[in-house]
Amino acid sequence: MVVNNWYITCNMFCIVTNGIWPRVYFVSFWLVTVLIFLNLLISFVLEIYSDVSTSINKEGTRQSKLLQLKANFHEYVHVIEN
Repeated sequence: MVVNNWYITCNMFCIVTNGIWPRVYFVSFWLVTVLIFLNLLISFVLEIYSDVSTSINKEGTRQSKLLQLKANFHEYVHVIEN
């Protein structure tokens, strides 16, 4: 999947087998793994990161609202006691 000198290996197999089928295999393997599966994997990782980031931001907002509500409650109780 790294695509580091894969064409040299492909040429070696084509010379040894005296055919074009190793070239078809290597090109199709590259297309499937690099262009399809690797992009799917990266998109899943980015989607999960986005969902986690959104939920963390919502949780932070919820906590700040609860702290504000608690502060308002204590102010209200303090005003009523006086």
